[in-house]
Amino acid sequence: MTLFDTLKLVHVLAAIVWLGGALITQAYVLRLKSAEPGHRLGFARDLVFVGQRVYAPAAAVSLVFGVWMVLDAEAFEFSQAWILIGLIGLFAAIGIATGFIIPQTKKAIGMMESGNGPAAGAIIRTVGMASRLATVVLLVTLWAMVFKPGLDTGNGVLFGTLLTVHIAAVMVWFGGGVVSRVFFQRIRRADLAHKIGFAADIEKIGPIFGAASMIAAIAGVWMVIDRPDFAFGQAWVIIGIVGLVLSSAIGGGLLTPVERKLHTELTAGGDGAAPVRRLNLLLSIDHTILVIVVWAMVVRPGA
Repeated sequence: MTLFDTLKLVHVLAAIVWLGGALITQAYVLRLKSAEPGHRLGFARDLVFVGQRVYAPAAAVSLVFGVWMVLDAEAFEFSQAWILIGLIGLFAAIGIATGFIIPQTKKAIGMMESGNGPAAGAIIRTVGMASRLATVVLLVTLWAMVFKPGLDTGNGVLFGTLLTVHIAAVMVWFGGGVVSRVFFQRIRRADLAHKIGFAADIEKIGPIFGAASMIAAIAGVWMVIDRPDFAFGQAWVIIGIVGLVLSSAIGGGLLTPVERKLHTELTAGGDGAAPVRRLNLLLSIDHTILVIVVWAMVVRPGA
Protein backbone atom coordinates (compact mmCIF):
# COMPACT_ATOMS: atom_id res chain seq x y z
CA MET A 1 0.00 0.00 0.00
CA THR A 2 1.63 3.22 -1.18
CA LEU A 3 1.51 6.67 0.38
CA PHE A 4 -0.94 7.74 -2.33
CA ASP A 5 -3.22 4.78 -1.50
CA THR A 6 -3.22 5.79 2.17
CA LEU A 7 -3.96 9.42 1.36
CA LYS A 8 -6.76 8.42 -0.99
CA LEU A 9 -8.29 6.03 1.55
CA VAL A 10 -8.42 8.68 4.28
CA HIS A 11 -9.68 11.29 1.80
CA VAL A 12 -12.47 8.99 0.58
CA LEU A 13 -13.54 7.92 4.09
CA ALA A 14 -13.75 11.57 5.21
CA ALA A 15 -15.75 12.49 2.10
CA ILE A 16 -18.11 9.56 2.70
CA VAL A 17 -18.88 10.76 6.22
CA TRP A 18 -19.26 14.38 5.11
CA LEU A 19 -21.37 14.03 1.96
CA GLY A 20 -23.12 10.81 2.96
CA GLY A 21 -24.08 12.31 6.29
CA ALA A 22 -25.29 15.49 4.60
CA LEU A 23 -27.45 13.50 2.18
CA ILE A 24 -29.16 11.40 4.85
CA THR A 25 -29.61 14.47 7.06
CA GLN A 26 -31.85 15.90 4.33
CA ALA A 27 -34.24 13.00 4.94
CA TYR A 28 -34.27 13.68 8.69
CA VAL A 29 -34.86 17.40 8.15
CA LEU A 30 -37.81 16.76 5.83
CA ARG A 31 -39.50 14.77 8.59
CA LEU A 32 -39.19 17.70 11.01
CA LYS A 33 -42.05 19.50 9.25
CA SER A 34 -44.59 17.35 11.09
CA ALA A 35 -42.51 16.71 14.24
CA GLU A 36 -43.40 17.57 17.82
CA PRO A 37 -41.74 20.75 19.21
CA GLY A 38 -39.62 18.72 21.62
CA HIS A 39 -38.24 16.62 18.81
CA ARG A 40 -37.55 19.67 16.65
CA LEU A 41 -35.57 21.31 19.45
CA GLY A 42 -33.63 18.14 20.22
CA PHE A 43 -32.81 17.49 16.59
CA ALA A 44 -31.69 21.10 16.05
CA ARG A 45 -29.24 20.66 18.92
CA ASP A 46 -28.06 17.39 17.38
CA LEU A 47 -27.50 19.09 14.01
CA VAL A 48 -25.24 21.73 15.61
CA PHE A 49 -23.31 18.99 17.40
CA VAL A 50 -22.89 16.94 14.21
CA GLY A 51 -21.95 20.01 12.21
CA GLN A 52 -19.18 21.00 14.62
CA ARG A 53 -17.97 17.57 15.76
CA VAL A 54 -18.46 15.40 12.66
CA TYR A 55 -18.89 17.40 9.44
CA ALA A 56 -16.26 20.05 10.22
CA PRO A 57 -13.47 17.54 11.04
CA ALA A 58 -14.48 15.35 8.06
CA ALA A 59 -14.34 18.39 5.76
CA ALA A 60 -10.92 19.41 7.08
CA VAL A 61 -9.51 15.89 6.70
CA SER A 62 -10.97 15.54 3.20
CA LEU A 63 -9.46 18.87 2.15
CA VAL A 64 -6.01 18.32 3.68
CA PHE A 65 -5.59 14.80 2.33
CA GLY A 66 -6.99 15.81 -1.06
CA VAL A 67 -4.38 18.57 -1.38
CA TRP A 68 -1.69 16.13 -0.20
CA MET A 69 -2.72 13.69 -2.96
CA VAL A 70 -2.25 16.40 -5.58
CA LEU A 71 1.22 17.16 -4.20
CA ASP A 72 2.13 13.46 -4.19
CA ALA A 73 0.88 12.50 -7.68
CA GLU A 74 2.97 13.67 -10.63
CA ALA A 75 -0.04 13.52 -12.98
CA PHE A 76 -2.07 15.92 -10.82
CA GLU A 77 -1.77 19.71 -10.99
CA PHE A 78 -3.68 22.39 -9.09
CA SER A 79 -4.39 24.09 -12.43
CA GLN A 80 -6.42 21.11 -13.71
CA ALA A 81 -10.16 21.84 -14.00
CA TRP A 82 -11.34 18.96 -11.83
CA ILE A 83 -9.07 19.98 -8.96
CA LEU A 84 -10.14 23.62 -9.20
CA ILE A 85 -13.81 22.56 -9.15
CA GLY A 86 -13.09 20.32 -6.17
CA LEU A 87 -11.34 23.02 -4.17
CA ILE A 88 -13.97 25.65 -4.95
CA GLY A 89 -16.73 23.20 -4.05
CA LEU A 90 -15.12 22.19 -0.76
CA PHE A 91 -14.50 25.79 0.31
CA ALA A 92 -18.00 26.85 -0.76
CA ALA A 93 -19.65 24.03 1.21
CA ILE A 94 -17.52 24.76 4.27
CA GLY A 95 -18.35 28.46 4.00
CA ILE A 96 -22.10 27.83 3.77
CA ALA A 97 -21.98 25.53 6.79
CA THR A 98 -19.79 27.61 9.08
CA GLY A 99 -20.99 31.02 7.94
CA PHE A 100 -24.73 30.37 7.81
CA ILE A 101 -26.09 26.92 8.69
CA ILE A 102 -24.52 26.47 12.13
CA PRO A 103 -24.99 30.09 13.37
CA GLN A 104 -28.60 30.23 12.16
CA THR A 105 -29.41 26.83 13.68
CA LYS A 106 -28.05 28.07 17.01
CA LYS A 107 -30.25 31.15 16.67
CA ALA A 108 -33.29 28.96 16.01
CA ILE A 109 -32.47 26.85 19.08
CA GLY A 110 -32.43 29.99 21.24
CA MET A 111 -35.83 31.01 19.86
CA MET A 112 -37.33 27.57 20.48
CA GLU A 113 -35.98 27.54 24.03
CA SER A 114 -37.61 30.94 24.66
CA GLY A 115 -40.95 29.75 23.25
CA ASN A 116 -40.82 31.54 19.89
CA GLY A 117 -41.48 28.45 17.79
CA PRO A 118 -42.95 30.09 14.64
CA ALA A 119 -39.95 32.41 14.16
CA ALA A 120 -37.60 29.50 14.78
CA GLY A 121 -39.48 27.45 12.19
CA ALA A 122 -38.91 30.13 9.56
CA ILE A 123 -35.18 30.10 10.28
CA ILE A 124 -35.03 26.31 10.16
CA ARG A 125 -36.69 26.34 6.73
CA THR A 126 -34.05 28.78 5.48
CA VAL A 127 -31.34 26.61 7.01
CA GLY A 128 -32.83 23.63 5.19
CA MET A 129 -32.54 25.42 1.86
CA ALA A 130 -28.94 26.39 2.60
CA SER A 131 -28.19 22.81 3.59
CA ARG A 132 -29.61 21.52 0.31
CA LEU A 133 -27.51 24.07 -1.60
CA ALA A 134 -24.35 22.89 0.19
CA THR A 135 -25.27 19.28 -0.60
CA VAL A 136 -25.71 20.09 -4.30
CA VAL A 137 -22.29 21.81 -4.29
CA LEU A 138 -20.75 18.67 -2.79
CA LEU A 139 -22.46 16.46 -5.39
CA VAL A 140 -20.96 18.62 -8.16
CA THR A 141 -17.61 18.22 -6.42
CA LEU A 142 -18.10 14.44 -6.39
CA TRP A 143 -18.83 14.52 -10.13
CA ALA A 144 -15.59 16.43 -10.73
CA MET A 145 -13.58 13.97 -8.63
CA VAL A 146 -14.94 11.02 -10.64
CA PHE A 147 -14.94 12.40 -14.20
CA LYS A 148 -11.80 14.54 -13.67
CA PRO A 149 -12.38 17.10 -16.46
CA GLY A 150 -9.00 18.32 -17.67
CA LEU A 151 -7.33 14.95 -17.08
CA ASP A 152 -7.35 11.98 -19.46
CA THR A 153 -8.47 9.05 -17.30
CA GLY A 154 -9.36 6.71 -20.16
CA ASN A 155 -12.79 6.06 -18.61
CA GLY A 156 -15.91 6.25 -20.78
CA VAL A 157 -19.07 8.17 -19.92
CA LEU A 158 -20.91 5.01 -18.90
CA PHE A 159 -18.19 3.90 -16.50
CA GLY A 160 -17.89 7.40 -15.03
CA THR A 161 -21.66 7.57 -14.51
CA LEU A 162 -21.75 4.14 -12.89
CA LEU A 163 -18.84 5.07 -10.61
CA THR A 164 -20.53 8.33 -9.58
CA VAL A 165 -23.79 6.54 -8.76
CA HIS A 166 -21.90 3.76 -6.96
CA ILE A 167 -19.92 6.19 -4.79
CA ALA A 168 -22.97 8.35 -4.01
CA ALA A 169 -24.93 5.26 -2.93
CA VAL A 170 -22.07 4.05 -0.71
CA MET A 171 -21.88 7.54 0.81
CA VAL A 172 -25.55 7.47 1.77
CA TRP A 173 -25.26 3.89 3.04
CA PHE A 174 -22.01 4.24 5.01
CA GLY A 175 -21.77 7.97 5.75
CA GLY A 176 -25.46 8.21 6.56
CA GLY A 177 -25.03 5.28 8.93
CA VAL A 178 -22.11 6.95 10.71
CA VAL A 179 -24.09 10.14 11.30
CA SER A 180 -27.17 8.17 12.36
CA ARG A 181 -25.02 6.38 14.90
CA VAL A 182 -24.01 9.75 16.35
CA PHE A 183 -27.69 10.61 16.64
CA PHE A 184 -28.30 7.29 18.43
CA GLN A 185 -25.59 8.19 20.94
CA ARG A 186 -27.13 11.61 21.48
CA ILE A 187 -30.68 10.40 22.22
CA ARG A 188 -29.44 8.46 25.24
CA ARG A 189 -29.51 11.77 27.14
CA ALA A 190 -32.50 13.28 25.32
CA ASP A 191 -36.01 13.85 26.62
CA LEU A 192 -38.76 11.36 25.76
CA ALA A 193 -40.31 13.47 22.97
CA HIS A 194 -37.02 13.64 21.08
CA LYS A 195 -36.31 9.94 21.65
CA ILE A 196 -39.70 8.89 20.28
CA GLY A 197 -39.42 11.33 17.38
CA PHE A 198 -35.99 10.09 16.37
CA ALA A 199 -37.02 6.43 16.72
CA ALA A 200 -39.94 7.12 14.36
CA ASP A 201 -37.60 8.92 11.96
CA ILE A 202 -35.04 6.13 11.74
CA GLU A 203 -37.79 3.54 11.26
CA LYS A 204 -39.16 5.49 8.28
CA ILE A 205 -35.74 6.43 6.87
CA GLY A 206 -34.35 2.90 7.21
CA PRO A 207 -35.48 1.81 3.71
CA ILE A 208 -33.24 4.51 2.22
CA PHE A 209 -30.20 2.57 3.44
CA GLY A 210 -31.56 -0.61 1.87
CA ALA A 211 -32.14 1.18 -1.44
CA ALA A 212 -28.64 2.70 -1.31
CA SER A 213 -27.06 -0.72 -0.74
CA MET A 214 -29.01 -2.15 -3.70
CA ILE A 215 -27.96 0.72 -5.99
CA ALA A 216 -24.32 0.42 -4.87
CA ALA A 217 -24.35 -3.32 -5.61
CA ILE A 218 -25.97 -2.98 -9.06
CA ALA A 219 -23.69 -0.13 -10.16
CA GLY A 220 -20.65 -1.99 -8.80
CA VAL A 221 -21.44 -5.21 -10.66
CA TRP A 222 -22.18 -3.24 -13.83
CA MET A 223 -18.77 -1.53 -13.59
CA VAL A 224 -17.01 -4.89 -13.38
CA ILE A 225 -18.90 -6.07 -16.47
CA ASP A 226 -18.14 -2.82 -18.33
CA ARG A 227 -14.38 -2.79 -17.71
CA PRO A 228 -12.34 -5.50 -19.47
CA ASP A 229 -9.54 -5.18 -16.87
CA PHE A 230 -11.96 -5.91 -14.00
CA ALA A 231 -12.96 -9.48 -13.16
CA PHE A 232 -15.17 -11.10 -10.54
CA GLY A 233 -12.27 -13.38 -9.59
CA GLN A 234 -10.06 -10.48 -8.47
CA ALA A 235 -9.55 -10.24 -4.71
CA TRP A 236 -10.77 -6.65 -4.34
CA VAL A 237 -14.00 -7.41 -6.21
CA ILE A 238 -14.62 -10.51 -4.06
CA ILE A 239 -13.99 -8.51 -0.86
CA GLY A 240 -16.37 -5.82 -2.08
CA ILE A 241 -19.16 -8.24 -2.94
CA VAL A 242 -18.83 -10.23 0.30
CA GLY A 243 -18.72 -7.03 2.34
CA LEU A 244 -21.78 -5.57 0.66
CA VAL A 245 -23.73 -8.81 1.16
CA LEU A 246 -22.77 -9.00 4.86
CA SER A 247 -23.60 -5.34 5.45
CA SER A 248 -26.96 -5.70 3.69
CA ALA A 249 -27.76 -8.77 5.81
CA ILE A 250 -26.93 -6.88 9.00
CA GLY A 251 -29.05 -3.92 7.91
CA GLY A 252 -32.13 -5.78 6.74
CA GLY A 253 -31.99 -8.80 9.04
CA LEU A 254 -30.76 -7.30 12.32
CA LEU A 255 -30.83 -3.49 12.39
CA THR A 256 -34.38 -3.03 11.08
CA PRO A 257 -36.06 -5.24 13.75
CA VAL A 258 -34.09 -3.52 16.53
CA GLU A 259 -35.10 -0.09 15.21
CA ARG A 260 -38.74 -1.17 15.35
CA LYS A 261 -38.25 -2.49 18.86
CA LEU A 262 -36.73 0.82 19.93
CA HIS A 263 -39.72 2.78 18.65
CA THR A 264 -42.19 0.36 20.28
CA GLU A 265 -40.37 0.40 23.61
CA LEU A 266 -40.13 4.19 23.75
CA THR A 267 -43.78 4.64 22.79
CA ALA A 268 -44.72 2.26 25.62
CA GLY A 269 -42.81 4.41 28.13
CA GLY A 270 -39.49 2.54 28.26
CA ASP A 271 -36.08 4.17 28.11
CA GLY A 272 -34.90 2.27 25.01
CA ALA A 273 -31.43 1.72 26.50
CA ALA A 274 -31.15 -1.94 25.50
CA PRO A 275 -32.14 -1.45 21.82
CA VAL A 276 -29.79 1.54 21.54
CA ARG A 277 -26.88 -0.54 22.90
CA ARG A 278 -27.66 -3.31 20.44
CA LEU A 279 -27.93 -0.82 17.57
CA ASN A 280 -24.54 0.64 18.43
CA LEU A 281 -22.97 -2.83 18.50
CA LEU A 282 -24.49 -3.79 15.15
CA LEU A 283 -23.47 -0.48 13.58
CA SER A 284 -19.91 -0.95 14.85
CA ILE A 285 -19.71 -4.33 13.11
CA ASP A 286 -21.39 -2.99 9.97
CA HIS A 287 -19.09 0.03 9.72
CA THR A 288 -15.99 -2.10 10.25
CA ILE A 289 -17.06 -4.24 7.31
CA LEU A 290 -17.67 -1.16 5.16
CA VAL A 291 -14.26 0.32 6.02
CA ILE A 292 -12.69 -2.92 4.75
CA VAL A 293 -14.82 -2.68 1.59
CA VAL A 294 -13.73 0.93 0.97
CA TRP A 295 -10.10 -0.09 1.54
CA ALA A 296 -10.49 -2.84 -1.07
CA MET A 297 -12.09 -0.44 -3.56
CA VAL A 298 -9.26 2.10 -3.11
CA VAL A 299 -6.23 -0.23 -3.00
CA ARG A 300 -7.67 -2.94 -5.30
CA PRO A 301 -5.60 -5.93 -4.13
CA GLY A 302 -5.33 -8.52 -6.87
CA ALA A 303 -6.11 -6.09 -9.68
